[in-house]
Amino acid sequence: MTPAINSPSTSAKLIASLIRSNSIGTLLVAGGDTSSLAIHHLQPHSIDYLGPLEAGVPVCAANFADGHQLPVIMKGDQMGSVTLFDSVCALTCQKEE
Repeated sequence: MTPAINSPSTSAKLIASLIRSNSIGTLLVAGGDTSSLAIHHLQPHSIDYLGPLEAGVPVCAANFADGHQLPVIMKGDQMGSVTLFDSVCALTCQKEE
């Protein structure tokens, strides 16, 4: 059976591939299954819980064997407010001058 193009597993593999080939500041993953699979495919050495961004939306740090640390925000299903993505952008996006 061929996996669906838009399956959580396909999305997770794409996320892991992009993280390995690009330098990013923070990873926000939406979707409970996709979040879990993305972390699995990233294969961090450990994950530290840093605290909640909002109720049910944790901010973590994925720690890799090479010493690199990647902030990760995981949003599952109905978690987070309608302004969650705007809040994350305000915290993490670089402002153009």
